[in-house]
Amino acid sequence: MKNLMAPHPVIRLDHISFIRDKRTILHDISLRIEKGQHWAIIGPNGSGKTSLVSIINGYHFPSEGKAQVLGRKFGTRK
Repeated sequence: MKNLMAPHPVIRLDHISFIRDKRTILHDISLRIEKGQHWAIIGPNGSGKTSLVSIINGYHFPSEGKAQVLGRKFGTRK
């Protein structure tokens, strides 16, 4: 069986969490987006949508876990 997945997904988040001011905004989020896929992020106000996109854009680093976009690993903070 042939592996149809690209060597690097466009976006790969592995068990990320984001904590700001001692408050957990995102907890244990994993996401993989392959080339050619289209996704939408929806949810109520305060659910962490903007924080998730900020991590994907590299504006913030995850407090835990790994974030990789276009094959490049983003920094992490402990």
